[in-house]
Amino acid sequence: HETGTGRADYDRLVIDLDPGRGAGIAECATLALAIRGALAGDGLTAVPKTTGRAGMHLLVPIAPTPHHDVVGYVKRLAEALASAVPELATSKIGESHRSGRVLLDWRQNVYRATTVAPYSLRAGDEPGVSTPVIWDEVAAASAGMPLWFSMDQVRERIDRHGDLAAEVLTQHAPPLPD
Repeated sequence: HETGTGRADYDRLVIDLDPGRGAGIAECATLALAIRGALAGDGLTAVPKTTGRAGMHLLVPIAPTPHHDVVGYVKRLAEALASAVPELATSKIGESHRSGRVLLDWRQNVYRATTVAPYSLRAGDEPGVSTPVIWDEVAAASAGMPLWFSMDQVRERIDRHGDLAAEVLTQHAPPLPD
């Protein structure tokens, strides 16, 4: 897991899509596509990745921004989306709010929060890998296609697509909107 930058200013933000009981990767992918549109409206781009388990993360490069501004932006975005599609998303913590919905966990941006790093192997009966994906794969997952990768599949993907997570480090990093 990687932590927040540990600096006063953050150079990226994370949008964590964490499915509750009865929700899955299709719901996460549907929300990721909606978030992509909202981010684009703010001049931001995201690199989507799986968590290696059931959810997704959107990694968004930004110009160095004070921690509290990043947390505030992601929290407002999560609350707005949860309000727009309450049957699909929530920004409220707690199992009672999550049944059949995806938690848009803005808290992944608070100081010292940890997020699984790209290409991390996740323990389990069938270990999955936190894998950067392309938006066409996210769209396919929203229509019901699986979006889960083994270690061997990730090696093949890197050979085919290169390091999709590198975009987070190399993309132009615009400022957060006011």
